[in-house]
Amino acid sequence: MNALLPGLPPLTALRLRWGVYLLLSMAALIALAAVLTAPISPVYALRYLLQSTLWMLIQAAGVWRILPRNHRPGERELLPRFGPGNSLTLARGTLIAALGGFLLLPRPTGPLAWLPFALYLLADLTDFLDGYFARRSDTVTALGETLDMNHDALGVLVVTALAFQYGSVPWWYAPFGLARYLFLLGLYIHRRRGGEVLPLHPSDTRRWFAGLQMGFITAMLAPALGPPATTFAATLFLLPFSAQFLLDYLQVTGKIEGLPLPDDMARRLTADLPLMMRALSAAIYAAGLLESLGFHPFGRFLVPGGLPASAPPGMDVLLPGLRLVFLLALVGGVFGRLTPIAALLTLGLRLNGMPLTTGDRLLIAALTYLLFTGMGKYAPHAPIEYLIHNRLGKRRA
Repeated sequence: MNALLPGLPPLTALRLRWGVYLLLSMAALIALAAVLTAPISPVYALRYLLQSTLWMLIQAAGVWRILPRNHRPGERELLPRFGPGNSLTLARGTLIAALGGFLLLPRPTGPLAWLPFALYLLADLTDFLDGYFARRSDTVTALGETLDMNHDALGVLVVTALAFQYGSVPWWYAPFGLARYLFLLGLYIHRRRGGEVLPLHPSDTRRWFAGLQMGFITAMLAPALGPPATTFAATLFLLPFSAQFLLDYLQVTGKIEGLPLPDDMARRLTADLPLMMRALSAAIYAAGLLESLGFHPFGRFLVPGGLPASAPPGMDVLLPGLRLVFLLALVGGVFGRLTPIAALLTLGLRLNGMPLTTGDRLLIAALTYLLFTGMGKYAPHAPIEYLIHNRLGKRRA
């Protein structure tokens, strides 16, 4: 655009690019509404378009206000282009607006029931890659940092509200969607009372917890997952996030300097206890294997029988093999946190709409613990740990 209009001021160029972005986004929302017209109804599609347009205008107005921040950290020169990283973040805003159009509308049926899940899964992908492309192209900007935080907060609000509307998460999980806004409100009240707001200490744990919550709430939009298993899992996922949220607030408001754990306690929580959780999970999977062979050493108290109607075709045949794979992976700890991720998804498919036994609850709790802490001692280093402690595209010192 600058080549076509030489000498165009950078802010003017950005505003023109913002206008093009808004037009393209609206065209995408109109096309999506047209897709919904035939299989559902024109009224449904119209309501969807009006709602998604409202969400689009809300986030587009926020982008317009922060365009003057499109400069690199420590510099004042305004960049006339968004760059690949910010472009991906802007695309996430469009996807969030598309998802927001489903609020207050009946859940789509058939193949379209997967559309909200697919939209937010794409949004997650842009969130994972935007920082990488910004760092690789040397276009990390203050605009991008603010955009990322704003779109994260708006996306979590929309997806949590939709998951609650679909009945996948309980009412006590719903406030998670307002987490960032409640955090900012608390800081505002703290400042009004004369308090000082301190910088937030960098933390790999915080980033990993936030990523897990994003992944979890995305999964809650999948039609193949539902209560009561999702209700129990949502409660477990909310506990560590709430604790991290409270600690962050206490740290930035100066109530605490940090919460370093004694070495022996940290070792027990991240090394010894995960080993016990692996042993417990492996024992439950071993009991499941015995059940597959026709033995019921614990009756139905520990391992239930049968599969829900929503289970994927052929899962009854694959289930014994999956249990054996998870059993071996938990004993060896070879795949790191990928094992509890895959195991929890499999459990969700198997337990959709099914009553939970004591064994189910113990297994979900143990796998969730491993997901947050890692596999503990006697487990080899897994590649996924690199993504937890490093950002893609960031050069090592």
